[in-house]
Formats: sequence, structure tokens, C-alpha cells
Amino acid sequence: MSKCRFNQIGQIMGKLSAPDRWLPDRRGARAFAFLVCAVSVPVLAVSLASVAREGGDLWLHLMFWTGAVFASGQGAAGEIRGARLLMMPTAAVGDAAAILFGPYFAFATGMVGAFPALFLFQRQAALRALFNAGQLGLSYMAAGYVFAAVFGRTLFHAGPGMGSPFLLGVGAVLAVLVHQAANRLVVLLWLVLSGRKRPARALAETLLFWPAGSLAAVPAVLLVGLLYARYGYLAGAAALVLAYVYRARALRVARNGLVTDAVVDGLLRAFVACYPGFRDHPVRVAHVAQEVAREMGLSSHEASAVYRAGLLHDVGYLGLEALVNGGSPLQVGRMTGALSPRDHTVLGAEITRPLTGTSVPEIVLSHHERWDGTGYPRGLRGRAIPTGARILAVAEFYVTETSGGPDWGGSLAPEDAARAVEERAGTWFDPEVVEAFMAVWRSGRTDLEEPAPERAGEPAGVRGGGGA
Repeated sequence: MSKCRFNQIGQIMGKLSAPDRWLPDRRGARAFAFLVCAVSVPVLAVSLASVAREGGDLWLHLMFWTGAVFASGQGAAGEIRGARLLMMPTAAVGDAAAILFGPYFAFATGMVGAFPALFLFQRQAALRALFNAGQLGLSYMAAGYVFAAVFGRTLFHAGPGMGSPFLLGVGAVLAVLVHQAANRLVVLLWLVLSGRKRPARALAETLLFWPAGSLAAVPAVLLVGLLYARYGYLAGAAALVLAYVYRARALRVARNGLVTDAVVDGLLRAFVACYPGFRDHPVRVAHVAQEVAREMGLSSHEASAVYRAGLLHDVGYLGLEALVNGGSPLQVGRMTGALSPRDHTVLGAEITRPLTGTSVPEIVLSHHERWDGTGYPRGLRGRAIPTGARILAVAEFYVTETSGGPDWGGSLAPEDAARAVEERAGTWFDPEVVEAFMAVWRSGRTDLEEPAPERAGEPAGVRGGGGA
């Protein structure tokens, strides 16, 4: 029996977040945002007063690191929204300031550096920019307190010997983890209070996905901190150049993702225009497939590809002659000898071929293959079938049997459809995928958390994948 590791905490706590019980009060989210802002302003005043008391060159250091946060963060987050990058330069710069100069300095650096970037360049409303800058500064402050508690002093004042390398490393790791945890918890708490996430899912995402991405920032934080402590502004300027290079690369990756999403969204809209009665079908298939992919422990990149393939798995019907003539897909095989409904897999793979750098075309091509080799179009068997296609096969079968599809009107109850999936394990479907699907189904995650948009002709957003 394989161990499906995604969202185990969410499964345990699922009953606490049942849809009929989860009725958040949106006023709580606004009150929470005001609270963070109300706390941040006086803390900023105390932080600046602390810097003034120490005097010396600390003001110059503060100006330098505030500019570093501003330069590394302005414009980036707005353009990379939705991209799952392991480390942002702003986080590394802020954590480096925390271990170098302590909590108050770090708070002032984060808040003063982030607010103008958010307000001027990302054009956030003043209150929203203040909330985001405040929670960022508070998370940097927490990191500074943790590092000082472990290492015993700030890195800038450690002297030539730099103290114990072991304590330095442990302090840096804990500082980065605490910063990321504090930042994530504040954001997720706001999302929970605003009704955008259920409590169990928010807690699971915090506990299961926070450490890996956080630890990726530790080497950069230590490198920047040690170089600045020894060589001052010159090393800091070099670190800023590296941060800018990283940001430029991250933006290129994000823009490629935005282009991919735009292509997926355009193809999905074309499908919905031809099949308005099945507007929700690809969205539901994509949702179930993504949940199963996560349950099986696939990476966020792989889960995102599965989600996009789920949105486009039937897009090949657009290439069938019946769509031009206004007939139904089932009539194609009867009217012409050239095409049949089965050809939608091959046509779909060709239509999605421009989505380079993803496995979407291969998943679309193979999503009707069967575990025992009786599927189409190539008759693949077992693990020769791409993992994403094995997942998508189960998801499409379940959704089609319960709510119908372009060429089939489903009429089974969810319990009967899930039983039908189990019965086909080892013949039509990969037993491991079926096991993951049943775990998702029993936890109630096969249902969409939010209904698809009601505007005619508009499919649910591609952003729902959240995986990449």
C-alpha cells in the first residue's frame, strides 16, 4: 500500500471544515488587516527610534538595506503572482538584514523598503500595501529575534571570529523558517477569515509546504550576511546585483507561465463556446485530477501540468469535422471514415503542442490509455502510460459518470461512480492512482470548493491550478 502524503492533516481535520459549517465572516478579515496595520505603525516608530539611539553608521546601513529590499522586490511580486518559486530575492535580503542587525532594524528595513514598492510599482491600495509591508516587517522582526536568541548577538557585531559556525548555521536556518512561517501564517489567516481557504487546507499547506521552500533561502542569506559583515557595502552591492539577476530570471519564468495560462484559457474558452452545456466538465475534471496528483505526492510543477491537461483533455473535439458542420461528436464516425471521436486525443495533443516545457500534450494524447493495454490511441500498458494521463483517466471517468461530458450523459451517484472506479483498478486504471483517488473522494475533495463563474461562455479561471 503506497502512502499518499499530500494533505494528510487536511484529511484528519476535514470534518472541521465541512462546507455547510464553514461560513466565514468577511468583516473578520478586514478587522485582522486593520489590526496588522495598527500594530505595524507604532512598531515602525519604535524601530526607527532604536536605530537613532544606536547612532553611528547605522542610518547608512538602514538606507542601504531598505534600498536593497525595494530594489529586489519592486515589480517582482506583482508579475510573479501565482508562480511557485522557491526563493524570492526580497526574502533573502530581508533575512540577511535580520541576522546582521537584529529585529528592529529588520522590521524597519522590510516595512520601509516594501511599502513604496507595493504602493508605487504594484499599484496596491495604500491600506493593502501597508498591510503587506507590515506583515513582511513583522516576519523579518521575528527572524531577527530568533537568530539573536540562538547566536547570542547580531552577525554585524560578532567580531572577526564570527562566533560558533554551528550556532550561526542553526540560527540562520531557524530565522529563515520563522520568517517564512510567520509570513505564511498571517497571509493564510487573512485568506481563511475572508473565506478564500478552509482552515484545514490552510493549516495543511502551512505545515507541509513551508519547510522546503524556506530552507532553499538559507545559503543565500548566510552568504549575503557573512560577506556584508566582513566587507561592508561592496559585498552588499554585489549581493544586490545577484538579486537583480535572479529577479530578472524569475520574471522570465513567470512571463512564460502567464503565456501558457493565456493559451490554456483561450483554448478552454473555445471549447466552452462549442459545448456550452459542458462548461463545468473540464474544470471539474482538472480539479479532481489535481487533487489526486497532490495526494500522490507529485511536485507542484507536475500537478500544474495535470491540472492544465484536465482543462484541455477534450479540446481535440475542436478539430473534428462535426464541429464545423454543427453535428455531435458521435456523428463524426458515422458521417465520415476519416475521423472518429477517438481521434480527439491525437488532435488534442496537436492543438496543445505549443505548450512547450510541459507534459500537457503527452497527457492529453494518452488520457484514454488503459492500465491493461486496451485503451487508445497507442494501446500503451501499465507504467508506459504517463503518470499524468493515468491520473486524468480516473478523474475524467468519475466526473463523466456523475455529471456527463461532451459525448456522454452521466447519471451515476457519486458513491456508485467511486465504486465503479475501484472495480476497474488493475484493468482500466492504475491501482495506485485509484487508491489516491479514493482517499481524495472519501475526504470530500472531489467537489469544487467554489462554483464555476456564472457568466455565459466563461470557464473557471486557469489560475485555479495553483500548482506552478
